[in-house]
Amino acid sequence: MYGMYAEKERLIERLYLPLAYPRIAERYGVSLSPTLLVMGPPGTGKSFLLRRFAQGAGFQALWVSAPSLANKWYGETERHLRALVKTALKKRPALIVLDEVEGLFVDRSKNLPWLNGATLQLLTLIDALKEQGGVGLVALANHKNDLDPALLRSERIDEELYVPLPDLEERHQILVQASQKLPFAPTIDWRHWAAQTEGYSRADLIHLLKKAGRRAFLAHFWEGRPQLITDLDLRRAISE
Repeated sequence: MYGMYAEKERLIERLYLPLAYPRIAERYGVSLSPTLLVMGPPGTGKSFLLRRFAQGAGFQALWVSAPSLANKWYGETERHLRALVKTALKKRPALIVLDEVEGLFVDRSKNLPWLNGATLQLLTLIDALKEQGGVGLVALANHKNDLDPALLRSERIDEELYVPLPDLEERHQILVQASQKLPFAPTIDWRHWAAQTEGYSRADLIHLLKKAGRRAFLAHFWEGRPQLITDLDLRRAISE
């Protein structure tokens, strides 16, 4: 994965080490069920970062989109949450990743009674995990504005990690590495294109390369011969 070195290091320190070395963590008073709120704009790679981390760590990872847990039938959402935690406890050390949490665990003051039960159940389950240890929980969100304040308290969420849009150097790395498997012209100055794509997310940059590649793909058939992906393809892709 390109860039995000600080974010990867934080995941190792806050999630991997306490779960992999619980006796040492306990000696220093570190939580044996670390909890983390990972935030950032859409497309910055939050989900991909966590998937790669879980694969590398070797933990059992239970990945759930929070809105998919919602159920109109009374108590069903809470039942799904309890089953999720029960499964994770059986697979310790394990990691629960709740994606799009702002879509389910909303501030109870907003008077959405059909969601309040889910929020209360999650708070209860986090407290239970903290007591038992061996299961980390990561909540992914684009922002935390709508989350219930009780979820954000330090005794429940150990730390918040913000994943920003890539800076100039990270955009350059993403473009260089993501373009290697495609037939881009060797004359392309990727630093120039990194400068031209300020405000782009990782997903935006990958999509830009695919759009440019699609233009060259069509030109292959129009011209009747293989094509290189050129600066012109990138310029047209970025202007679309």
